[in-house]
Amino acid sequence: MKKHEIDALFNEIYRSTYPAVSRYVFFKMDKIDESKDILQNVYVDLYHDALIKGKKIDEPEAYLIKIAQNKIANHYKKAKRIVVQDTDEDWVQNIPEDSDSALQAIQHATSDEIWGIIEEMDELDKKILIARFRYEMTFPEIAETMAIKEEKIKARYYRSIKKIQKSLNI
Repeated sequence: MKKHEIDALFNEIYRSTYPAVSRYVFFKMDKIDESKDILQNVYVDLYHDALIKGKKIDEPEAYLIKIAQNKIANHYKKAKRIVVQDTDEDWVQNIPEDSDSALQAIQHATSDEIWGIIEEMDELDKKILIARFRYEMTFPEIAETMAIKEEKIKARYYRSIKKIQKSLNI
């Protein structure tokens, strides 16, 4: 296979699998920067090991998620860390699903300003905001994926929005 054919196939696979694979990696890692590294390495492996060597891939998404699983397992083995799920039960109840006022913080700011503020937050808050805005997940979906109670997800989300509003002086 010629280089331009390999590049075209890679781009096609990347476009069709990136949303699912990135979402999988994002929620399996405890740090966002580490998830970016793992994701990058998954696609590097696809390019070098599969496409350049001419390996036939019937199900690219399943193939890439399997690579991601192995990379994540190796990462945690190397680091000798255990991912601990947050189990705090006593969080604010009955927070509304959406609030127009909570989203006003982003109306008058640039995305660079907002992401700069988000980068300063702790990893759980960053993950919740990214899941909500980048992956357009609902609170129940985020709660299920992260194995955290929905009320806690909502509380941290709205607290994070207030931090953004305060940082932007809104």
